[in-house]
Amino acid sequence: MDSVFLLSILIIFFGAFVASGFKRRRLDRVLKDLRGFQTTIRMENKSAWGRLQLYPNAVELVFNQPYENRRGNMLASYILYAPELTRVNTVLRFHDDLTPENQARRLREIEKTAHPGPLRRFNRYLRNFLASFRDAIDESFGMLLSRAQSLSSTLLTPDNQSRLKKIGATTLGVVSNTAYDPVMEHYLTRRVVAELRPAEDSVIEYTGILKEYSSQWFAVLDCEIEEQVDLPLDDSERLRIQRNLDFEIRLERRGDAVAMQIGVSNHGRHPVMLAAIEDGENFSFEIDRQLPPGETRTVEIDRLPESVLGGIDLDALPIEISLIAPERGNGVETPPTATSLPPLILSYQSLKTADVYLPRNKATLRHAGEFVDQGI
Repeated sequence: MDSVFLLSILIIFFGAFVASGFKRRRLDRVLKDLRGFQTTIRMENKSAWGRLQLYPNAVELVFNQPYENRRGNMLASYILYAPELTRVNTVLRFHDDLTPENQARRLREIEKTAHPGPLRRFNRYLRNFLASFRDAIDESFGMLLSRAQSLSSTLLTPDNQSRLKKIGATTLGVVSNTAYDPVMEHYLTRRVVAELRPAEDSVIEYTGILKEYSSQWFAVLDCEIEEQVDLPLDDSERLRIQRNLDFEIRLERRGDAVAMQIGVSNHGRHPVMLAAIEDGENFSFEIDRQLPPGETRTVEIDRLPESVLGGIDLDALPIEISLIAPERGNGVETPPTATSLPPLILSYQSLKTADVYLPRNKATLRHAGEFVDQGI
């Protein structure tokens, strides 16, 4: 085989290999902070909650436990591929959904952003430089290839030159995904007001600290949100990690009925409005009681519907289950019987603190939330 032709093949193959490696490892630098955190994804008519896994081409929410859908299929996660992410309105990391370990992880990542070391500052400067001058670098690469072709037309044929230029553009595209934005760069770690438009006639504002941005997303931390929460009572792990709420649940027989008593303790800073307990179908038990900070409310249902008793061992009744946040549980593990709770949903309203991750196709940085020296 002609050595010049072989060298040409090797150059193209090596360039394609490097570009492919960059693409496989590329993760959005905003969303990658959420890996391993319990996260809520909201779309126009759907919401999902789970532990977030991030891939170059998708986002996956892994549920605490599998559940059976209406078609009879067992589901353990929810996957959104890159084209589907355009339907997402918000990705939320609620502070009271975090385990003590994830609380510490979150604080460490914020500290790195607020006080970056020399290497982190250099990497950011380099990314911003390459993103800002991508077109100029791409043009210079093309001129370099043209010059090389004039010196060795056998090695760099027009076809090979086109391939190499495409590979170079792909590799630069990985870097330019950081999308240098002078306004967002100026307000990093500052209080801002973001504006989300989930629909043409709808505007939602989020006030918090701008942490990071990319070409697709930006993150605003410590936003206070008036939230309607639907908490599944059969997800014992999700109940247990609630930082602001503790639960005491008792199931017992009363004649031919199964009764449930649930005590809810509020350890947060804001009152909680307990609205109802429902099964998502026909059963609804209205509560309509306020739970102030530092207090406990007990709710009793004298007769649970037969439709929610299928997974409960009736011979084991009565059972009592304490679901207490790890920092208040003194190392006590959730008992195994907690997996046999009825599939009911507790609905409540409260002011909650969250880190909000917003898609740039629907949201924008609209206002500064504090005066910042413009350096003029």
